[in-house]
Amino acid sequence: MQLFSRYFKPTFTCKNIFDIDLSLLNQRKIRLLILDIDKTLGAIKQKTPSEDVIEWLEHAKSKGFLLYIMSNNRQSRVKEFAENLDIPFIYKAMKPLKLNFKRIINNCGVTPEQTCMVGDKYFTDILGANRMGFCSVLVDGGYFNEYNK
Repeated sequence: MQLFSRYFKPTFTCKNIFDIDLSLLNQRKIRLLILDIDKTLGAIKQKTPSEDVIEWLEHAKSKGFLLYIMSNNRQSRVKEFAENLDIPFIYKAMKPLKLNFKRIINNCGVTPEQTCMVGDKYFTDILGANRMGFCSVLVDGGYFNEYNK
């Protein structure tokens, strides 16, 4: 059980990104939100973000957060989703390996303690975040599937 708590327990759980308490993350001195795409910012085959996701991303930026999209998906998928958001992204990220997490925080000039990973998967998003010492938010991966019906 201790192994689960150390590596697979998220800092917070939320139904979706809209339920993330950005004020609480600000209080915790979080400056960077690393965001997964599929089932976090949209449904698996959704080509572009919805208007409400775009508004949430803009709201997070207005609160002072740096944003970075990180996906294990292929370049064409990630680029198509992220290209109009003015948010840097990395594809084929190899989560939960540390390499690209380190690259992102170095590029953004933040520490692990100032970083929060937001995603829907324990074995990639949460494990990767916990291995790096990040805050983590696990969102319910079914939200966008239901949203798009």
